[in-house]
Amino acid sequence: MFSKDPSELVRTKTFDNEEISRSIRLDLAAELDAINFYLQQSKLMPEGSFKKVHEDIAKEEITHFGEFLRLMHEYAPEDFVKIREGWKEASELLGQQKEFPMYVGKKELQVSREGVEPDSKTFSHHYITYVEEIKWSQDGLPLPEDNQKIIPLSQVIIQYNVHRHTDSQYKKMEEEMALRKFDAAVNKLIMADHELSLLNRATDIKSGDWSKSGNLAKDIIKAIEFLSDSGYVERPELLISSSAYELLVREVESTGQTEMEMVRKLLEEIHVTSLLKENQFLALAKGSFKLFIKTFPEIRRISEDVLSDQYVIYSKFAPMLFDRKSAVRITWKPK
Repeated sequence: MFSKDPSELVRTKTFDNEEISRSIRLDLAAELDAINFYLQQSKLMPEGSFKKVHEDIAKEEITHFGEFLRLMHEYAPEDFVKIREGWKEASELLGQQKEFPMYVGKKELQVSREGVEPDSKTFSHHYITYVEEIKWSQDGLPLPEDNQKIIPLSQVIIQYNVHRHTDSQYKKMEEEMALRKFDAAVNKLIMADHELSLLNRATDIKSGDWSKSGNLAKDIIKAIEFLSDSGYVERPELLISSSAYELLVREVESTGQTEMEMVRKLLEEIHVTSLLKENQFLALAKGSFKLFIKTFPEIRRISEDVLSDQYVIYSKFAPMLFDRKSAVRITWKPK
């Protein structure tokens, strides 16, 4: 019932999206508990101002509950949709078809499945061609090295507005722009931001001196050999920073070939990405990277007013590079 002494709190990291959603659920539970506590106490109090103040405080807590419910609508829309669905189911059981009583201005809040339906949109993997998508029902993934540790799935939420009374082409362009922002956020999470992402799980190998022509190509071949020795014999994908890519066009002394020509046939795909550090590349075994998806990308209309409709693109998932030896990262640090 009682909060922890702030002096005992040692955490400094701010909440991620999943923790924000969880904190809102706990806030709602705490408010319900407070309301129940004050009302139970007031039943035992003598009539008068003391009891009246407690009952008034309980009413204020109900207002606070509404504030946290609004935060849930803003930051955890998938939970809010479940509340609406629960309201609908209970109404059917009661035999009273009453609409959910939440309004935006004078208009009722609308939550629809317009646009992209669940499971109908696949992710755009800008930097990885071969990704296996796995439907997942839980909120976390066991860490491969310690299945007692559960890594939570991440949420990606992009909101955008479409002005009312605009033509369909304008709406389509607004949606396309929002989808590009969504895909960029997804790819950043897949590549770097999640604990099980590609860059957090790849194996690091020491580089040669890339200032000498031919050495970058040699390191790429070294990475391919590492993957092959680990059992991944198919041609890998290469993800490479722009600065490293520029070095691939150098001609290797006495060969008449560029470094690119030396390695191109050994690779399935080459992707240039800003998500890698300067002078860095990563070789990824084909088919070794997974995406565990609880909620496929959806577009929902979450509110409307006189001027515009507000939409949200939402998904919940986690990347997984299960075998650290299925990806090799090499970084050259000039002296």
